Amino acid sequence: MNNFRKTMTGLLITAAISAAMISCSKKDDPAPEPIAVTGVTVSPATLTLFSGDKQTLAAEITPADAADKTIAWSSSNAAVATVNAQTGEVTAVSAGTASITATAAGSIAGSCALTVNSSVYVAGYDSGVNGACLWKNGAIQTLAYTDAYVVTHGEARSVFVSGSDVYAAGYDNDGTKNVARLWKNGEVQNLGMTAGIASQANSVYVSGSDVYVAGFGNDGANNVARLWKNGEVQNLGMTTGIASEANSVFVSGSDVYVAGYGRNAGANNVARLWKNGEVQNLEMTTGIASEAHSVFVSGGDVYVAGEETVGPYATNTTARLWINGVVQTLEQTGDIATAHSVYVSGNDVYVAGYERTNNWQARLWKNGRIQDLQKNGIGGFARSVFVSGSDVYVAGMERDGNATNLARLWKNGAQRPLELTGTYKYSQAYSVFVK
Repeated sequence: MNNFRKTMTGLLITAAISAAMISCSKKDDPAPEPIAVTGVTVSPATLTLFSGDKQTLAAEITPADAADKTIAWSSSNAAVATVNAQTGEVTAVSAGTASITATAAGSIAGSCALTVNSSVYVAGYDSGVNGACLWKNGAIQTLAYTDAYVVTHGEARSVFVSGSDVYAAGYDNDGTKNVARLWKNGEVQNLGMTAGIASQANSVYVSGSDVYVAGFGNDGANNVARLWKNGEVQNLGMTTGIASEANSVFVSGSDVYVAGYGRNAGANNVARLWKNGEVQNLEMTTGIASEAHSVFVSGGDVYVAGEETVGPYATNTTARLWINGVVQTLEQTGDIATAHSVYVSGNDVYVAGYERTNNWQARLWKNGRIQDLQKNGIGGFARSVFVSGSDVYVAGMERDGNATNLARLWKNGAQRPLELTGTYKYSQAYSVFVK
């Protein structure tokens, strides 16, 4: 009996000890370690965008049940592309390459190799929209009009891109008169108008936060050259004359240059260059009339493109390039020629315009010599030139066999497609900007 009691007591003691040990074991076990991130995969792994485009990237964390799935996005080159740190939305800024990286757990990362190509913007007119339009990389974009006007026609005469903002200058028509217009990202901006019955904007330039527009307003009898800065009319000092227009504006540092013309007492147009509102001299040869269409400043030198009439009015007109006010020679093969736009890249000076031989021909001059532009029609005009890297872009128009004007864009002399709408495709391209 005693042995039985001893045995049972031992069993009970053993069970109690085991229970106690199990209880202690449960209390002493540490909490499970959180599952760590081992990898991050970004999709797509490679991406090509045009400047101004946006796209949101995706990031996949490995393993799927990782405890902390917080992602931080970053760009290796914010001048090429930026990215929203939380959402992964990429904004292409300018041509180049960048790595867009998604980082988790402080150090585990994956990336997307991004290439940004330049976007080509062209301002003009298309009959399909019956008004001002822009083309971006060949695709047409309409420009808004104010509700106060019943628009019958409009044109975008100039385009400028600053950061992610696209500016266009031109006019629309309310059925009785043209009204100067500035668009920002397709929406109409205010241009303060002095008293007048008509107006037009011909050129836009953005410097920092300031937006400059050149054009003219009508005083009831004549067109008067106008410069707007942030929507407010600025003074342009005028010499004796009865009419004037401003065709181009360029800002270099703190100096504002405007090119155009003023009419003299003899009722002839005279090419004008204004610097900070004061008229500068442009050398004339034996001409009886002249106009300045474009101004560009590079390395302290001021380039102006235009024309001079050296014979009876509308005949024997010669394309002109002035450098610091002195006339330069441009090759000419016809009786009438006009220089409409100038752009300087390094040591090379490019001028776009047109010349009459048997028909009107679009012209590009490089350092005074005529360059080839592909022809698909019976004649044409070149109105704007822009150089980006080693590529030369020209905007203008060409007339087809049905005598219809068609907007044209040339890159390195070859025509590039522009989307044209409407039944007859009637269109014009006035300005090109590459970013």
